[in-house]
Amino acid sequence: MKSPIPFPPDISDAPELAIFATLETVLELTINTIAAFNRELFDECGLDYQQNIPATTWVADSIATQAAALQQTLKRYNQALLEDRRKTLNQLAKHKVAF
Repeated sequence: MKSPIPFPPDISDAPELAIFATLETVLELTINTIAAFNRELFDECGLDYQQNIPATTWVADSIATQAAALQQTLKRYNQALLEDRRKTLNQLAKHKVAF
């Protein structure tokens, strides 16, 4: 699942989120396009049981696998960023001075 598009305050605090949101969209489109043109990648038997598979299909499989892995890495980054922000807010709340 794609992360939501970051808002200006989010981008101000973590500019990489804008590029990551774009990258997530591109990765999703890449995987979907590879799936559309290489349906054999998603057969129940998989590539190992098929003969005469073009080299482009093997490379497409590798691209799709790596794109999916990068999606997971981006998800973990977003989760870590949220956790860091939560910790920072908790620390600020503990040290808040009443006026």
